[in-house]
Amino acid sequence: MSSFFFVDTQRSTTRGLEGDYALHEESVHARAQAHHGTVNRLYDQPFARFLADAPLEAIRHRVAEVTADDIILLGIGGSALGASTIHEALRPASPWKGKRLHVLDHMDPDRCQAILEEGFARGAHFLVISKSGDTTETMALASILDRLARPEVGALYGRERVTVVTNEITADRSNAQTAIRKWARGIEATVIDMPFQLGGRFSVLSAVGLLPAALLGYDMQALVDGGRAMAEELSRIDATDSDPIGNAALELASVIVGLDLEMHIGTQVLLPYAQKLGRVGAWFVQLWAESLGKTSLTGAKDAGPAGPVAGVGPTDQHSFAQLLLAGRRDKLVIFIDALGRDASTVIEPHRSFGDGLESMRGRSLGEILSLECFATELALAGEGRPTAAIRFTQTLDASSLGALLVFFETVTYIAAAMYGIEPYDQPGVQLIKTHIKEGLEAGVGDGTHGEDRLGRERIFNGGFPLQLPKRRGI
Repeated sequence: MSSFFFVDTQRSTTRGLEGDYALHEESVHARAQAHHGTVNRLYDQPFARFLADAPLEAIRHRVAEVTADDIILLGIGGSALGASTIHEALRPASPWKGKRLHVLDHMDPDRCQAILEEGFARGAHFLVISKSGDTTETMALASILDRLARPEVGALYGRERVTVVTNEITADRSNAQTAIRKWARGIEATVIDMPFQLGGRFSVLSAVGLLPAALLGYDMQALVDGGRAMAEELSRIDATDSDPIGNAALELASVIVGLDLEMHIGTQVLLPYAQKLGRVGAWFVQLWAESLGKTSLTGAKDAGPAGPVAGVGPTDQHSFAQLLLAGRRDKLVIFIDALGRDASTVIEPHRSFGDGLESMRGRSLGEILSLECFATELALAGEGRPTAAIRFTQTLDASSLGALLVFFETVTYIAAAMYGIEPYDQPGVQLIKTHIKEGLEAGVGDGTHGEDRLGRERIFNGGFPLQLPKRRGI
């Protein structure tokens, strides 16, 4: 069992779940046994290998130079979700305490312009993150920041106001002239590199997530140490062991993939019963969907799971749970429960409540929350709906959060091996990026653009988007 949390899968298998939708326990063991070698290759994976190379000193040096209480992050997808996940999990309980993180992971003009303008006026520090160095959304917002800043403070405002995180320069220097590096040089912004081989969705414990965490005052060393401890624990597996189920990541991956391939239960619902873990769900959705939603290495289409869903208990217990209990039998619910909650907030109802709250008297809010989590698990099990649970054995802090993030990365890597999928590319997402760039270039310059579909639609309809077509058959 992990020193941070333990994983309970008994209500997914014949060991603890009755009915036609229980995965046979022998199947879990067989699948886990077949992937001993996958676990032993954990430290060959970029997200585990680069834990030892996190640029902690460079980050500490930059943090010492920044005094702002507001951090505005310009980034999208994996360049933003990790930072917001850490902030949501570790920020002070009171919204009036601590530093503030504002994430612009979209291009909504109603909000972006106001946040950039007001943030600059308030003395905010701008953190611009783009793995590729030319992400459309991020660079568009950076150009607005640049226009706002230059008239007031001149070209070199980046020395104090901007930090950039992007891919390290490759050996052939092919990415040395990306848009973000040219801009950073022009304004003299500090640039902190992330490993070129590390995908954005696996980058939470690199400079992508650690720099904003440190700027906000969180213990990045503890985050990394927790992640390292989890990677070390998960990689310790004896290939001759006849029972591999002691490895929590291997066990959970075996249950998830087994339910999908054998029982056609292919949707995974992550349901943490802690408000501060709500963003973990959003981070998990990207990690799981972008890593596993693709063609297998054997050429089989739609090889991965049906798709991840994120919720938060007990909020979704009063809404989404109806579908989980009585809707299609195609979902595995994965609970996260923090057993080490603060028990100081005890309910002592005044007599004006009558006898209606007597059953709560003397119980803490945390105790009731854990009870609700377990009651929901039991209700699902009673209806033959499989569940799994991750139960924290200590207070959620930077160290245990780092461990949880590496745990999910490891489960994703193992599940990819079981599906026969390459987890580190994203051809579908890249296709959208290609269409965006083609659309931006359509009809520009010497008239040679516009031969792609987006270009033709722009020409035929007078602009984007194509909503009321003037011509058909494009």
